[in-house]
Amino acid sequence: MRRFAVFWVVTLSIGCSEISPAALDGADGAQGDTGDKGDTGDKGDTGDKGDTGVTGVSGVGTFCGATDTTDGSQGGYATMKAACETACGTATAHICSSTEMVTSASSALLTDAEDGLWYASGMLVSSTFLGDSVTVSECVGFTSNNAGVMGPLWMGDAQGVGAPSLGFCNDDTHATACCD
Repeated sequence: MRRFAVFWVVTLSIGCSEISPAALDGADGAQGDTGDKGDTGDKGDTGDKGDTGVTGVSGVGTFCGATDTTDGSQGGYATMKAACETACGTATAHICSSTEMVTSASSALLTDAEDGLWYASGMLVSSTFLGDSVTVSECVGFTSNNAGVMGPLWMGDAQGVGAPSLGFCNDDTHATACCD
């Protein structure tokens, strides 16, 4: 017995346009699952080098020496930095910050602090101290020896540790703590 297949080819035309094959496919199905993650791409080029930091200023340093003693009027931070450069013998020495004082104390490095050392705390407080109105402001950026103005002092001990304190800018004379 012979079998025959009959194929009919039908072309529909609507006006002058043909129906696209996509139109004959029916409604869109549901979105499929997310595929596997692809391989990591090639490493990009190295970026440009950043700007140079401020010359002569280090990160968190440690105590390296002390300046001569003076009251709170020391000529400002730049003058104090220059005095610290001389005291420590390096161009990157500077007045110690409170963080550097704590770091140095935790390593028992504050051997010159028994008579108190001026340091930079970054604080400004107006208050009453022992019945008097006072301002604690690092002796106005270490430019003032006015009565009623106080600055931060680190009062050391024989073990090179000590603790923060305050001193009047007009009648207390102390060395400045230098760090590098």
